[in-house]
Amino acid sequence: MALSNTVWITLAIVCASLVEGSMDRKDRQDPDWWKTTTVYQIYPRSFKDSDNDGTGDLKGIQSELDYFVDLGIETVWLSPIFKSPMKDFGYDVSDFIDIDPIFGTLEDFKDLLEAAHSRGLKIVMDYVPNHSSDQHEWFQKSLEKEDPYTDYYVWEDAIGFDNNGDPIPPNNWLSYFRYSAWEWNEQRQQFYLHQFVKEQPDLNYRNPLVLKEMQDVLTFWMELGVDGFRMDAVAYMWEDEQLLDEPLSGDPSALDEFDYFYLDHIYTNNLAETRDIILAAFDQTIKEFGAQDGYPRVNMLEVYLDIQDHLQYYECSDFPFNFYLISNTAQPPSAVMMFDAINYLLDNIEEDQVPNWVLGNHDNWRVGYRLGPKVVDTMNMILLTLPGVSVSYYGEEIGMTNNMNITFEQTVDPSGCNCGPQDYNEEVCSRDPERTPMQWNNGPNAGFNEGGPTWLPLNDNYVSVNVENQRDDPYSHFSIYKKMIALRQETALRFGSTVTKTIGNVLVVGRISETPETVPTFVLVANFAETSATVDLSEMFSTPQSDTGVVVVATDLQSDNSEGSIVSLQSITLSPMESFVFQL
Repeated sequence: MALSNTVWITLAIVCASLVEGSMDRKDRQDPDWWKTTTVYQIYPRSFKDSDNDGTGDLKGIQSELDYFVDLGIETVWLSPIFKSPMKDFGYDVSDFIDIDPIFGTLEDFKDLLEAAHSRGLKIVMDYVPNHSSDQHEWFQKSLEKEDPYTDYYVWEDAIGFDNNGDPIPPNNWLSYFRYSAWEWNEQRQQFYLHQFVKEQPDLNYRNPLVLKEMQDVLTFWMELGVDGFRMDAVAYMWEDEQLLDEPLSGDPSALDEFDYFYLDHIYTNNLAETRDIILAAFDQTIKEFGAQDGYPRVNMLEVYLDIQDHLQYYECSDFPFNFYLISNTAQPPSAVMMFDAINYLLDNIEEDQVPNWVLGNHDNWRVGYRLGPKVVDTMNMILLTLPGVSVSYYGEEIGMTNNMNITFEQTVDPSGCNCGPQDYNEEVCSRDPERTPMQWNNGPNAGFNEGGPTWLPLNDNYVSVNVENQRDDPYSHFSIYKKMIALRQETALRFGSTVTKTIGNVLVVGRISETPETVPTFVLVANFAETSATVDLSEMFSTPQSDTGVVVVATDLQSDNSEGSIVSLQSITLSPMESFVFQL
């Protein structure tokens, strides 16, 4: 619903009282804070359950804020917590300015913000601008053709009726979750567009009132103190006005003609108006608000596109997420594969554009399953060595893996359900395997709560793969991740130039200091081979002052390259699948 003057006045009073009585903020406020930040994505349903109902919540997240401080995380991104019927687990929003009761209340969220800021942490919200829930007040009034909501959504007439008298959709457009993207509404006698599940009608941004409503939503959360936004599925927000059929893609991964990837989405995805009209307005709203209150926000976009299309989204945000460490890699991983995925971005990005690296999220299989358990540490080390912003998914710091034992009857993801009992666990179908509860310890329900049913089944490996088991082990996934985040504070890793190279199946990533006489350079070497390898890095990194380095973070306690050992640049020998970082 539109935000009335009364709501804004009330909100201003509430915010003023919060500021007056709140704890001091300890988070960084310089305009460039986000350019080297570490982002940790929480899937709130799965992180921590404070009331033992089987679903994670805001109080649970607040109870673990010190975990992020200990780990060295600076920015916490929350997947959607808005009020929702949960047909797509929060991405179907029925009220953009309220919290769903399963997560808590608006007061709980304010408490979380205050507690986070007092610890130096930032909170970024997921923002879902392409669609709402069909239970949203706007959609219900649009059904009734009640102005001004009549055209808040994309409505179209049937192009005819088939032999059974059923209405025929306007064109062949498909939903991301399979089948037609058009749903017939008997009450209005029209189709509405839904590029995701049918309970998620697409908003109509050709209507300027819709754009204004969604800008007001951003302002509402910034007034409360949110530190930025990750904007979901932004490439879908504008569609071809002529409603032309989309051509066949020829993609062999498409299961059948109802599969989203069966078509090439040239009329519903990545249209210029999305960037030039909608996202530009959102970005302006965010930047202007930050300039007014002195707390700069970050604006991150979710887009899955080839590099040249991807780079255009820098024009309307701080950065679009870079998924090339996900989409351009596969098992078994290799040094060349990683080199190509890294340089796919670095070779094309402009000097003033901030790179970012996403290793996993709630829509993709976990690193330990997607690329294999042997490279979990290596991939985290690569992520945290590269320049710019790093984005981690909850549990990757302890090497959580997919739970592939979820049955079809236990599957709740609409994408998996639509694929059916034969195909639901394919990578292109259910996303449940990577969304299972966080593994805190080996107690009841892995410490996610105190026991009882959980919204998704726990992975059986929680008995050994958990935070408590790994905290005190200096070579555990947790400890290596924590050391790498601490290393990211070094000047060379924050501001140094980047060089990459492959030597056989060894990847080399160097972060080069501009003033090596006072600021050290750091080098990551990662052996992706099942055999030992020896490399000569003297031509890349030797200086008149030194041709050796000291290992600062390593994956193998038994190796000659354990932490504190000295390596000669002329001859560095790595064990099978070994990685380490050394300082010149």
